[in-house]
Amino acid sequence: MAITWQFESSNLLVINVSGRVNHHDIIGHLDEIGIAMERWAEISVLVICAKDLQLELLGEHALFVSDNLKQKLCDQQKGILAFVSSADYIYGLCRQLGMRVEGANLIIGTFRTEQEARNWIREVRHPVLA
Repeated sequence: MAITWQFESSNLLVINVSGRVNHHDIIGHLDEIGIAMERWAEISVLVICAKDLQLELLGEHALFVSDNLKQKLCDQQKGILAFVSSADYIYGLCRQLGMRVEGANLIIGTFRTEQEARNWIREVRHPVLA
């Protein structure tokens, strides 16, 4: 399993996930990102790219992951979350997770390519990428 992340600006975080991943890995890395960066409060755009991912996630675990992600992101006044995956299974799961965490403070999209996600972020006129 490999999870990497980098801030592309003060507000934009890109997370890349690949390999075999379960809910413990996802939650652990979300927490690790928060501890290492101490910047969750600054993030208004989050792009999660799932490439070559083998996801081991049962229904109840998916809810646990989405609740954790929602807690981290919904504390924001506003935000954009883009999921990226070309694999049908992961794409569908990301759409479901997106619906679960979507709220008044979050705009969520699921895309097949990172470029599609970035174009969409520009379309919603977010100042980070505008």
